[in-house]
Amino acid sequence: MGNLSKHLEILFYIVAYFSGISCMTMVVFFSKREKREVFFKAMIFLAASFAYLTVNFLQFYKEFFFMSPKMNVLLMLLLDSSMAALAYLWIRFSREIISPSNIFNKPAIIVSFGLVYVVGWLMIYLFFTDADYYITALFAKRLAVALDSFFCCGILIYITSGLAKLWKSTVSYHNKMYVTVVGGLLVLYLGWFFINDITLIYFTYGAELWDVYLYDPVILFYVLLNIATMTFYYKRNESFDLNEKPAEISQSHIGNEPFQQILISEAAKKYELTKREEEIISLVYWGLSNPEISERLFISTATVKRHMQNIFRKMNIKHRSELIHIIKSE
Repeated sequence: MGNLSKHLEILFYIVAYFSGISCMTMVVFFSKREKREVFFKAMIFLAASFAYLTVNFLQFYKEFFFMSPKMNVLLMLLLDSSMAALAYLWIRFSREIISPSNIFNKPAIIVSFGLVYVVGWLMIYLFFTDADYYITALFAKRLAVALDSFFCCGILIYITSGLAKLWKSTVSYHNKMYVTVVGGLLVLYLGWFFINDITLIYFTYGAELWDVYLYDPVILFYVLLNIATMTFYYKRNESFDLNEKPAEISQSHIGNEPFQQILISEAAKKYELTKREEEIISLVYWGLSNPEISERLFISTATVKRHMQNIFRKMNIKHRSELIHIIKSE
């Protein structure tokens, strides 16, 4: 029965790794029209989650790698560090998705939580464990609980408060859903990790702190994260295709696309518009509304309105029709 369980766990890890590779491939394929910053931060976050799963795998099967107690301790510290890095990179990526709303302010606070947590655990291993790295002193166990509480609860509060602010913002629905789903998965996983760690440290006598526990939900967390990401990017790509050209544009306009884009660029240079403002006047020219522009560029409608106000001020106009007339007359 034990061997069957191990074989099933290996199968689950293989499925998880396959989902990760598929997800990263899909993001690359569907990111041709993405902003470079969004693409890079998405790939870094996905690579970090892939690395986190790998560290868990090494822990779970550490007996096959003949690791010494010291190596196990280093692996546990690496796991803690990678968890903090994963939370930090997720915040940076989610800020790009919902930018410029800045729901998650000061993401570096996650780094502070992680540094205190990892350094604290290192001190425990160095000064409050026996030769086999077991925590024996009651004081050290309480210190470990305090570190876990500071780290996990701090990140939980930070992410949860950010999600609450997100749903009061004007960010598009698809972006809200993705950030909420992945943020929710992180909250659930961290909550489980916190409760399980406290139980192991404080109530289980003689347990090894670097053990990866049976039924660790990291595989489920990782697979669901990849499914959510693939769904999100598929929907974004679908939205790109739907909004690429509005229905009212005739086939004759499509044939003159390169020429019209030259006119738009000339108008942008003449009125000293920024690159983002040039993108917006191009979409306005093709008939997109503010909500459609918001969805197309993955920014809030409030940001689109602010850009439109700046464009009108620079071009000294009051209506979209005037904007289109200026571009046509270039």
